[in-house]
Amino acid sequence: MQANPLVYLIDASIYIFRARFSP
Repeated sequence: MQANPLVYLIDASIYIFRARFSP
């Protein structure tokens, strides 16, 4: 299964979002 750029972008988005709002 190839990693789609869109999925990768969404995953990175969530990762940054969590890191941003993490205490």
